[in-house]
Amino acid sequence: MVLNSDELDSKIRFIVLHQDAKWTPIRIANVIGIPLRTIQDWAKKIDNGIDITKVQPGRGKKPVITEDKKRNMKRTTRRKPSSSSTRKLASKYQVSQSSANRVLNTSGFTYGKPSVTTELDQEQKQNRVKYCRNMLKRKGEPITETFFSDEMGISLVEAHNIYAWMAPRKQVKIAKPAKNVKLNCWGAISQTGATSLEIFKRPNKTEDYQAMVEEHIEEMQELYPQGFSFMHDNLSIHKGAEPELKGQGLDIINFPTYSPDLNPIENLWGTLKGKVACDLPKTEAELVNSLRRNWKELTEEDSLRPYFDNLSTRYRQCIELKGERLPC
Repeated sequence: MVLNSDELDSKIRFIVLHQDAKWTPIRIANVIGIPLRTIQDWAKKIDNGIDITKVQPGRGKKPVITEDKKRNMKRTTRRKPSSSSTRKLASKYQVSQSSANRVLNTSGFTYGKPSVTTELDQEQKQNRVKYCRNMLKRKGEPITETFFSDEMGISLVEAHNIYAWMAPRKQVKIAKPAKNVKLNCWGAISQTGATSLEIFKRPNKTEDYQAMVEEHIEEMQELYPQGFSFMHDNLSIHKGAEPELKGQGLDIINFPTYSPDLNPIENLWGTLKGKVACDLPKTEAELVNSLRRNWKELTEEDSLRPYFDNLSTRYRQCIELKGERLPC
């Protein structure tokens, strides 16, 4: 490797001043503008008979990762995201781990915990498409005439923000609940309103679930006196309660398995948890009050509109994707 002209000129000037003029390293550094430590290193090498105008073995610019190699590294990572560690990539493509990490970072890859999902089989995908087509019949009227129900679990520990803005030299402290409490919630939402929020501790059995839904039928009838449909997922306790619920007059929609992305209440649960976390409840009573108050605010007709505005679009997208899960 050949030195550039500026570096070579500086070294030649140093050699003349050091060997011929016998200048001190400090004086040379001040004159030619090279750091003293570098001048002292050059002086030591010259005195030991080393030619500083030649690049020594192992020195110089590191090899550049070719564009082909970068493309192959990214392709491997896309195909096998869970097993493509930077250590394995570095070994496979003969680069350093830091280089492999840099290639992925600059290409927009991020390293994090993946979401765990169940792989959909062909029958499940077909059922999703069938459901979406049924919901879009009559210009999407089934969407506007349906109550979408679901359960959610939340604990006091979960109902706390773990991040906060802190002023310089100020530490924000958040009181930890003295005792953790886990609560379960059930509710049903429609485009024009919702049931009240049911809060309970014990896991539901079929008869408990049936009784709970029956208690809220009147609320649903008040919003839809001309009739409505009811949707829940395929939990065994839900399916077990269907004969009795149908006997109470509920028109139950057959909802496809493993399809939370097709249920608008899933997004509302996320919003509710965020609202509750902002309240920082410290006791069971505070958690219950926060859940009820925020549920009531979130299920006003105007507040519900965003959860239904694009639902028909999402159903059409599911049909276009032939039943594949929708992007978040």
